[in-house]
Amino acid sequence: MAASYGRPWPTCQVDTLTICLRDVIFPISDRKVSSDKLVARLYKPTGHGGYSALCLYTIGKWLLEQSMIEARQIAERLGGPEVLGTEITSDLQFYRIMDQGLAPQVIDALIRNQVISRQELNKLAIAPRTLARRRAQHENLTAEESDRVIRIARIVAYAEEVFGDRATAAGWLREANRALDGQIPLAMVATETGARLVETVLDRLAFGDYS
Repeated sequence: MAASYGRPWPTCQVDTLTICLRDVIFPISDRKVSSDKLVARLYKPTGHGGYSALCLYTIGKWLLEQSMIEARQIAERLGGPEVLGTEITSDLQFYRIMDQGLAPQVIDALIRNQVISRQELNKLAIAPRTLARRRAQHENLTAEESDRVIRIARIVAYAEEVFGDRATAAGWLREANRALDGQIPLAMVATETGARLVETVLDRLAFGDYS
C-alpha cells in the first residue's frame, strides 16, 4: 500500500473502530464475556465484510497507531513541542491547542521546514499585517487562523506520504488537477470542504487509482 499512514480505509475507519469497541474491547474490559466465549467471538465472522472480530480489532488498533504517527508528523512540520508547547500524538490534542490558538512561531516553522512559502501562507492562512500585529501584541493566532495552519500542514504531510517525495508532492499540490475540476489542490486547502476534497483524491492515489 502506497501510504504508511494516511487513510487506507477512508470510508470505514469510524465503523471499524466502533465495531472493535462494541464487540471486543468493551466486553473484555467489563469482564462480561467468559474466556471460551470470547475466543469464539473473536474468530467468528461479524457480518462486516466477513471479517472476524479479532481481525477488526487488529485493524482498529493499527488505525489508532497510524493516527498517532500522522499527528506526530504534522506536529513536526509545525515546529514540534518546542513551538507547540506540548508533544502531539492525537487529533484531539490538535483540537485543544487550536482552540487555545497557536503561537505565531508556527508560521516560521512551516516556512523553515519547507512546507509552504510565505507568499502562500499569506493567502491561505493569515495576512501579513495581521501576523505582524499578533507578534507585536504577543498574541496567539485565533482558533480560525490556527485551524487553517494545521489544515495546511496536514494536507502537505499526507501528500508527501502518498508520493513518497517532497518535491513530487509539492508539484502535485500546486498544479491544476483534473479530478478536482481543474482546481489547484493547495488553493483548495483554504477551506475545510476543499481540504476534504483534496484528501479524497489523495486517498484514491494511495490505493493506486490514478483516474
